[in-house]
Amino acid sequence: MNAPVFRSKVRQWRIRTIVALILIMMAWVAQAAQPITFYRETLDNGLKVVIVPNHRAPVVSHNLLVAAGAADDPRGASGLAHYLEHMMFKGTPRFPEGSYDKIIQGLGGVHNAYTSSDMTGYYVTIASEHLEQVMRLEADRMQNIQPSPDAFLKEREVILEERRLRTESSPTALLVEKMRRVLHPHHPYGMPIIGWMHEMQQLSPEDMRGFWRRYYTPSNMTLLLVGDVQPAQAMRLVRRYYGGWRGEKTPPRVWTQDPPARSSERVMLPDARVRLPVWMRFYRAPTLGSSLAQPVAKTAKKPPASSYMALLYVEELLGDGETGWLYESLVRRKKLASSVSISYYPFSRGEGSLAVVIHPVEGVHRDEIEKAYEEAVMEAQKRDISEEDMQRVRAQMQAAAIFARDDLQGMASLLATLMMIGADPAWINSWEAELKRVKAEDVRHWMRFVMNNDHHVTGYAVPKENPSPSKGETL
Repeated sequence: MNAPVFRSKVRQWRIRTIVALILIMMAWVAQAAQPITFYRETLDNGLKVVIVPNHRAPVVSHNLLVAAGAADDPRGASGLAHYLEHMMFKGTPRFPEGSYDKIIQGLGGVHNAYTSSDMTGYYVTIASEHLEQVMRLEADRMQNIQPSPDAFLKEREVILEERRLRTESSPTALLVEKMRRVLHPHHPYGMPIIGWMHEMQQLSPEDMRGFWRRYYTPSNMTLLLVGDVQPAQAMRLVRRYYGGWRGEKTPPRVWTQDPPARSSERVMLPDARVRLPVWMRFYRAPTLGSSLAQPVAKTAKKPPASSYMALLYVEELLGDGETGWLYESLVRRKKLASSVSISYYPFSRGEGSLAVVIHPVEGVHRDEIEKAYEEAVMEAQKRDISEEDMQRVRAQMQAAAIFARDDLQGMASLLATLMMIGADPAWINSWEAELKRVKAEDVRHWMRFVMNNDHHVTGYAVPKENPSPSKGETL
């Protein structure tokens, strides 16, 4: 119930997102020795249903996905999607507050919810024999949520405290928040998923009910079942519990767009809590979702390698721990930094980012680390990318799949994300072939295109006793 806020993306800078998500898919494909099959149906009320049978264990993951997330928060009400996610656990007339948790846990199930910029998801992983009970509970709360007046105020304090603990208490988190706002000055991706503190304090029951009525309708939602289910039997339950659900059709999502990036910008955060400075650089980067809006020209002789696939190689080659090229240059050879990490996440509906985070060693000024970093990137862009390098990245992904092969909920989360960014979930069946299609020249091209010195946001968190900004920096 405590929202992960899609923490597989944001908890850490180097969590190997490609390992955590895509490799789960690769493991499933390898196990089945054939493409994953999907059963799909849309109910008369517009609810989309996707079923992915897998009978290796008598367990099913039930996922209700809302095509609305933090990027859909109204101006002046940031954090509303996340707030509503919390409130969806606060009871209905039929199942008062606390009943949902007690029933699911009593049946041996695991449940949670998460909010990202693109979506909100609610999942239960449970023995397949209890699927009907889960549907009974979920269908009821999606249609009849009715928190008490006190619950609104109590849960608002919960999310405010969550922000204090995760953001306000962390200079690094505050710096990241400010940099994302500069990176996306007009697009809603610039708003924090949890919300701005001053706006969260003003969220009201009326705000929540309005968001719920607008977006929590069957035509704006998808039911995803992954695991030990028979499609025909599952669909009988789906029609019984979700078929009578009615709601207004949600208008199309229209997000404001960022203007073209024409310059680089700098942000500095002086904070007395900073003991060792941190240097960051964010670049705008294409994603699977943003690439879907750019169809391949019909004149192309063969499909080109995808930009987001090439960037996954960039992430691995430059930032793969102690074997990464940046680590080799800045930590091992020049001894200017204690750590270097790169984070790129390809599963966003809109344009995403590639982030570099460097912790300089004590005594190294930010100007020195920045100069050394830019030199290292220029070296990497000129460096020969051998077939051995390319095979190593592919092999790492294949090996990591072994550890993900039993993650039922991980598979469901990946499929959910794909659908919510507008991709066909069957994309996972062609992913490995798409990965292999990437050539060294593709990696070099997208490294140069994204990691350039003209369009980026650079940030520093520094001790407060040295707050004077350099030329061009914003406090």
